[in-house]
Amino acid sequence: MTLPEIRDRQEGFAGGLNTSSDDAALANNECRVLANAQLSTRGAATKRGGTQRTLASPLAAAIRGGLSWQQTASVQQVLVANGRLWTGTLGIPMTLTDRGGTLSTTVYPTLAVFKGPTAEGVYIADGGALNFWNGTTLTENIANTPALESIVAWGPRLFGFKDDTVYWSSTTSGINGHTLGALAGGGQAIVRTYGGQELIAGAPLKNSLLMFHRSAISRFTGATLDDINIEAGTSGISGDVGTVAKRSIITVENAVYFLTDRGVFAASETSVEPVSSPLERTLAGLTKTQWAQVAAVHARAFNEVRWAIPGVGIFVYNYRTQGWSGPWTGAFTSSGVTAMWDATDTDGRNVILTGHDDGHLLWNDRGGIFLDNVTSASTGGSTYPFVVQCKRFYGQDYTLTKSWRTVYVLGDIPDPANASYEVTSGGQTITGAIPYDAPMAALTLTWGDPTTTWGAAGTVWGAGAAAGLERARMALHGTAPWCDVTVRYTGDAACRISIIDVMGYARRRR
Repeated sequence: MTLPEIRDRQEGFAGGLNTSSDDAALANNECRVLANAQLSTRGAATKRGGTQRTLASPLAAAIRGGLSWQQTASVQQVLVANGRLWTGTLGIPMTLTDRGGTLSTTVYPTLAVFKGPTAEGVYIADGGALNFWNGTTLTENIANTPALESIVAWGPRLFGFKDDTVYWSSTTSGINGHTLGALAGGGQAIVRTYGGQELIAGAPLKNSLLMFHRSAISRFTGATLDDINIEAGTSGISGDVGTVAKRSIITVENAVYFLTDRGVFAASETSVEPVSSPLERTLAGLTKTQWAQVAAVHARAFNEVRWAIPGVGIFVYNYRTQGWSGPWTGAFTSSGVTAMWDATDTDGRNVILTGHDDGHLLWNDRGGIFLDNVTSASTGGSTYPFVVQCKRFYGQDYTLTKSWRTVYVLGDIPDPANASYEVTSGGQTITGAIPYDAPMAALTLTWGDPTTTWGAAGTVWGAGAAAGLERARMALHGTAPWCDVTVRYTGDAACRISIIDVMGYARRRR
């Protein structure tokens, strides 16, 4: 009797990482592992870009905060490390200038660019009175400013948060007056909502400033003293969900994303919704010290929000595909991430920088690099594994036992010697190298060239790079109702996995 053939397919990876659902509940485009991976907008899983050190020698202590200050004629990177302020122009290699200071060496500061009526500069909140950098001089512990760890610029005002009070600046004294609070035209208000009175941070969103408590979110609106309004408690955005991680809050398009011990949430001007994520168990176990180190960044060039989780690495949410990938390990776990920010290079392009506890500043997603910690002299670097484990394959019917025979991988693996697969089924594990033919080399066709045959196999019309996807076929064995397929790539080049198929024969019901 001929056994019926069964097939199952991983239909791309746009659904991203799912570690919470039951094996049988994963969608055809979700998977169990996406380590050191990114999701393309068309649903493929790709190896993340590498990192390069910007400094020839690291700073003496952890980089605890930073931002990119876009000025009229230049872009200045502003960093806080070892209680001192450092500035420089992004480049490889990069030279930092020590601007001095006695800033906090224990607090993770927040930095905000704010333009007042007459001048612009960077304010720094490090737990004491505010500090101010105008591009040439650092002014510390400014008079008439409260002790703050969190600030944000919104509209014509600078806002600060301390205990249960929000402070805001005057619209007239601005930079020159350095006032924050009720003095000289500014203001302040106590904001209490349910049991979460302490204000952690703020985030601008459209016509509102969202103010985060430990377990609630209030809303500030208005620009003048006549129309300022604060909605808290039952009138606020949420009386149940807030955050203790001030640096996990990030505004992206029409939402503010943030982390809590219950997972990832997105807030609008009127409501809060959970974002399905693989982070719930990880976040529930973080300590107070670890929550303070959590950091977020918006990677605009990739349509991603990235969160650095201490001891775990970086998890990535692609808000176009609404899928997750991660963790990113390698450089992000060998030395802890202590700061993240989106910078602008000299050509105006979005760049992501990460500061680390060993004093290094890394340029993420460095073009053409797929190693970590490449030196500022463009030498060295270490590999990191790109790992994809598919959904569990049941062959459309989980009640049937199958004889598994073949697995196919469609992708672009430029270095097959460093690619391998693993299939687990019925208590057996099969491992091996991927017998993969790399894509054909670049080819230029000339109209009328007698050596060019239109329609011939392998002929690609036009001049360009490699043809792209190729198929690998591996034989399987084993009899079981399901199988798990994992693909690993440990080489130093780009890699992409698009589709994975398995094939076998149905035998009997369990």
